[in-house]
Amino acid sequence: MNKLKQHYGKWLAVVTPFLFAPMAHAALSTDAQAAVDAVSTTASDFITAAWAIAIVCVVGFTGIKLFKKAITKAT
Repeated sequence: MNKLKQHYGKWLAVVTPFLFAPMAHAALSTDAQAAVDAVSTTASDFITAAWAIAIVCVVGFTGIKLFKKAITKAT
């Protein structure tokens, strides 16, 4: 419980901006809104690409591990 109290301030500092972001977001000008949309689209594209890379890495590392296990049993 003591650790929870210790990290509560950090957690609150991280979460609070996300809670109030929709309210602050409503007053943006047209150009600012276009910039926010562009950044959001770019971030979404990066996240989509990261999933593909993560899947390839997990499958590759799993394949290497299975190959090493098979080689060890064969010898």
